[in-house]
Amino acid sequence: MTRLLARRSHTRRLNRRILIAMLAVALLPVGALTALVGAELAAVNQSTVDEAHRTIVADAQQRESGAASDAATSIAAPLDSLGTDLGELADTLDPLLHTTSPTVQPAQRVAGGARLLGTGAGPTVTLVGSGSPLLKPDGTISDPMGPGRAQIATALDGLRKRHPTLTAVWLYGRANQELIESPVTDVASLTNFIQSDRIDPAHLVDRQLETALRTVGAGAPASAADPTHVSKTPLYPAWSDIDSASFSTGSSVTVWSGLTANPDFFVGAELSSAAIASLLPGSISTLPDAYPLLLSRSGRWLTATGTALTDFQLTTGFEGRPMAVPGLSAQQLTGASPRVVDRTIAGVPREFFTAPVNTVHWTLATVVPTRELAPATASLGDGIRTGVRRILLFQLLPLAVLIGMIAVAFAAVFSRRLVGPVRALTTSAEHLAQGRMDEPVPRQGDDEVGLLSDALERMRVEINTSREALLSAARELEQRVAERTEELRDRNEELVALNALAATLTRSLDPAELLSGAVEAVRAILPVTAAAGYTMADDLPHLVTHHPARLGEAGDDMAQGVAAALASGALSMRHSPAGRVVAIPVSAGGPALGAVAALVPASVQVPERLRILLGAVADQVGLGLRTAQFAAEGRELAVLEERTRLAREIHDTLAQQLTGIVLQLEAAEAMSTRDKRQQTRDLLIAAREQARLALQEARRSVWDLRPMPLEAAGLTAAVALEAQRFGERTRIAVTVRNEGVPRDLALGPQAEVAVFRIMQEALANAGRHSRAGLVDVDLHADGTRLVLTVRDNGLGFDTESEDSAGARGGSFGLVGMRERARLIGAELEVVSDPAGGGTTVLLRVPLEPQRRAVSA
Repeated sequence: MTRLLARRSHTRRLNRRILIAMLAVALLPVGALTALVGAELAAVNQSTVDEAHRTIVADAQQRESGAASDAATSIAAPLDSLGTDLGELADTLDPLLHTTSPTVQPAQRVAGGARLLGTGAGPTVTLVGSGSPLLKPDGTISDPMGPGRAQIATALDGLRKRHPTLTAVWLYGRANQELIESPVTDVASLTNFIQSDRIDPAHLVDRQLETALRTVGAGAPASAADPTHVSKTPLYPAWSDIDSASFSTGSSVTVWSGLTANPDFFVGAELSSAAIASLLPGSISTLPDAYPLLLSRSGRWLTATGTALTDFQLTTGFEGRPMAVPGLSAQQLTGASPRVVDRTIAGVPREFFTAPVNTVHWTLATVVPTRELAPATASLGDGIRTGVRRILLFQLLPLAVLIGMIAVAFAAVFSRRLVGPVRALTTSAEHLAQGRMDEPVPRQGDDEVGLLSDALERMRVEINTSREALLSAARELEQRVAERTEELRDRNEELVALNALAATLTRSLDPAELLSGAVEAVRAILPVTAAAGYTMADDLPHLVTHHPARLGEAGDDMAQGVAAALASGALSMRHSPAGRVVAIPVSAGGPALGAVAALVPASVQVPERLRILLGAVADQVGLGLRTAQFAAEGRELAVLEERTRLAREIHDTLAQQLTGIVLQLEAAEAMSTRDKRQQTRDLLIAAREQARLALQEARRSVWDLRPMPLEAAGLTAAVALEAQRFGERTRIAVTVRNEGVPRDLALGPQAEVAVFRIMQEALANAGRHSRAGLVDVDLHADGTRLVLTVRDNGLGFDTESEDSAGARGGSFGLVGMRERARLIGAELEVVSDPAGGGTTVLLRVPLEPQRRAVSA
């Protein structure tokens, strides 16, 4: 009655305001007044009310989802603790299961042919199945546990005391059909447990694969369910679904774990439905008529509170029955992310806010009536519509009949004063929808508009409170993201250091440069104050690079650390007055090739991850140093081979010619004593010609050592000159193309000589064997490689035949050409057509990366 009187009082006051305004502007047309007031009232935008409704509903849904997640975390905590304690119990029982001298224990026969060890008295009981290999013909039992059985009983009883909600704790030997339980329950239940063989690791592996398949059903990639990607090893602790085949009365959940050293033994515990119900908070949501419920991994009821029993028509013993809401069951079975499920239960629209209990794959749901999510917003819309309807129907229309024609100008002024509070209320609602929550909603008097402004202000305060909670959670998330970003930045710096080291290994074979790259990599991995690289010479480490420029006492400390690392053949960490020395030997699977050392502050820890990373750096540098050794040995071998070839040629040509000269001069001397002048003259002329040939051969040998044009004018000019000389000497037409080859070609001296010699040998082969009339020589650079092509139109040969290779090889041959190409890292390809299609020799030489020429 008081509320009704207050509402009438508000109405009378608004009526008086309208009446006084209309009387004050009685000369203004009432029609214009009605139009203007209607236009102003239309400014109350229904979309503003809708936006406010969506905002408060979304805020309420997020608040309920967060509360469900927090409750799921609190439920998972004691289950995690139970799983951890069960794993520790398994580790404790492992060494107690077998003794070196098994004992014989008396046993009494019970139902089903099983045997009860001893009298069955005490806190624990041991039962052996009728098919157990431990049973002896005389009815006794061969007990492999011996004295350890008492310790096992104490350990089982200890777990039950730490977790009083457990109905039973047991140890089960599957192969021996042996069951130890604490506390003692009826023997029939124990016998059924053994005969049912419920504990089977194979079933657990199958369930892991089934979970992977359900994950694919929830949208994960199909590879997640590939049997080759699913673990074939049972993952412990394992949680069973809720059922009644247990030691306790009613339904329960079994948690069990395998023993590492005794894979046929399993330790487990029984969690009754009453214990599960004690985990569920009585109230998760603060909204009226809301209640929580808990579902198992297969979508079955675990427990529920509040009016859930009435809404879902549940009776006593409902635990373990299937859940009747398809949306929740599908989400639980597929492992989908937590979400909101809309369903109508007992004739009332409700929303289910779900959260996973990750430890046991349960699902926690909070059931909230949809109408409770935004009661204030609904009353706000109703109030606005009711106020506008009353103003139009009960106030403006009667005034229009009574007052008559009212002046347009004055009607506009007074109509604005009339609807000013409504306009202000609309502006406040729009600001609220735009997120400007810091601006308070001003009070608009004591009438209906004033009541609406008060309701909107209360809603603003509630939204601000919820937003502060969300902002706090967002700040915490930002802090975690920042920490993770910092960790990823460290990993990225380590990867950059390793990539830089890999680039150094591919760019250079200089040991000093390799170790310098290793020092830079170590500096990127560790906060070093000094670092140094060493190579081995005469079995002693020699310093080749270091940072900073002056090491001082740090050099002596790192030298001692390197000596210790080389002696042990592994990473060494030693304390020194300046900090801690970290040293690691560098090798490539054999003796140490060097070492890398770093001095870090004493407070810096070097975890196993960084030690592995330092080992990877040392392995890469070791491979680089070993490659450098191989390259040096290859160069020495090439020099020796070249010297051998020159010695053979001098012996076969120059030495024989000089021998011929000596013999002819001796013959001339003998002829001169006999006064045979003409014969003596002929012998001297022959000796002179032989000497000229020997001189030419000597000059050719000098040419072979280092061609003069190659030294003076470079590779391009030397190739052109040699082709010209070949044409003049053999009367074979030769064309040379060397377009796009720069003067400063990115080739070392050894590579230039190899290219020139291969070209010489290709021309010589064409002149000796092919009977060619035309030879094309093409030399060009494509940016990363130098390509030489020598092509003739003469007779071809079989490139696969060793006889052909030897026949065309002369003193160098195809084998020598390929060996020269291999020594400079080039590719040699010989293509020939035995039917007369000519021969093509194609050589591809990689240019040095830091000096690669660009073709013009």
